[in-house]
Amino acid sequence: MLAAKQGFAMAAFSSMVVDVGGTNTRIALAQGRAVRTDTIKTFTNREFDSLFKVIDAYGDPQVDRVCVDIAGPVKDGQGSLTNLSWTVTEDQLCAHTGAKKSLLINDMQAQGYALDEVDPRQTVDVFPGKPATDGTRLVVNVGTGFNASPVYRFADRPFVPENEAGHVALAVPRGLPAQLRPPNDFLSIEDILSGRGLVRVLEGLAPGYQGDPGSVFPTFQATPTEELHAALSFFVQVLGAVTGDLALTHLPRGGVFLVGGVALGAAPVLTQLGFQDAFRAKGRFTEFMDQFSVHVNLDPVAALKGCAVALDAQAAAD
Repeated sequence: MLAAKQGFAMAAFSSMVVDVGGTNTRIALAQGRAVRTDTIKTFTNREFDSLFKVIDAYGDPQVDRVCVDIAGPVKDGQGSLTNLSWTVTEDQLCAHTGAKKSLLINDMQAQGYALDEVDPRQTVDVFPGKPATDGTRLVVNVGTGFNASPVYRFADRPFVPENEAGHVALAVPRGLPAQLRPPNDFLSIEDILSGRGLVRVLEGLAPGYQGDPGSVFPTFQATPTEELHAALSFFVQVLGAVTGDLALTHLPRGGVFLVGGVALGAAPVLTQLGFQDAFRAKGRFTEFMDQFSVHVNLDPVAALKGCAVALDAQAAAD
């Protein structure tokens, strides 16, 4: 382990929280449920060959507990990232950091646990609906990959089950354009609704666009060409339809929260490109869909807050 590099008192913190996405890893220190934003550091995953090398680059804070959320399935204290060849276990985390307790959770669980900690000023309403303060909530992540999970309330604490919703077969409204048909005839939700999915849509439906896919939504706002309008409308309407399907599955009367870099980029044009109409288009249940509010969570470190909440719950149960 490397010596501590931070300019703050390590002894003031009891836990380390780590958010491992497909592209970046964020690390911070926390005391209870409170994450200190001045301790947050972001690392580019492609520059490291393991999560433990990233933790070494952060420093050695000598914490009692560590929580890591990963963008991939977790079982029996072990997890592997779906879009990155990293594997980690809770035992390895304790051994590597010196923490007495560790917790490994799915990234959607972290986003769900964070909902109570996010400042309302960091959310944007796509449409308000009729949210119930004590109802089930739903978090939908569109970033490097795709996932979604309900957030339940149990014993006055959030409970977020694991999910891998991005790998369910995608039912495309109004059919799939020929340019996007997969060679093996299987198309998952993540094949369209993710960072690489957005690239696929642009290559198939807007081949004239030569810019950075990460900047395509601001580009469209500034110069709304017909080609980009068609491609991004397809993407946004698929997102609306899938989110609506998930809402019918989980009945999130407490609201739907979109998270992830792609969702944040699309937020300003969701209504313009038909998200709400696609969300509501459920036949005789169309009016039923009006009870669900949809929001975009703009907090870039929500997952770190969720890790702190999960550790706080772990400590309370000990």
